[in-house]
Amino acid sequence: MKRSLITLALLILPVLNAAAWTSIGKPGELHFSITINQPTCELVDAALEVDLGTMTLHEHRIAGDTLGRKAFSIGLKECGDVARAYVKMDGEPDANDHLLFALSGGAQGVGLKVVNSHGGQQLPVASDTGNGMEWPLVAGQDNQLDYIASYVITQLPVIAGKAEALVNFTVSYE
Repeated sequence: MKRSLITLALLILPVLNAAAWTSIGKPGELHFSITINQPTCELVDAALEVDLGTMTLHEHRIAGDTLGRKAFSIGLKECGDVARAYVKMDGEPDANDHLLFALSGGAQGVGLKVVNSHGGQQLPVASDTGNGMEWPLVAGQDNQLDYIASYVITQLPVIAGKAEALVNFTVSYE
């Protein structure tokens, strides 16, 4: 009986083995790919409030005069090896001077001007056809993009009232 079972097993084994190795066609292919991006910076604060205080209008003001100045910064942290940042500011251009940001509120005849610490002007997106304002970054460190905001007289007479502007900014990296 034992010999019969061994003989039967030896007869069945080649049949099972042949069925397991039967070709069903060309082998399939798997292709793997990955794109590795350099990490970008994180914003220290995504919502900034810049209060220019209260200004008193004096006589003898002319179009182009500045009403108040306030420094502010956009902070970037954990920048890794990022070499440059480009900042675009999106806001409605002023009707009287398209290089300034329009204001809301009751004040009239005034627009918002934003310049970097070296005097380069940040333009509303509608006026900016390039990548935005370029900022070199220091690798491996937190970086500060320093700006100065001011209100500028765009037409006379200036009508007193609240002057606010909402400006969204986008930072892209290279």
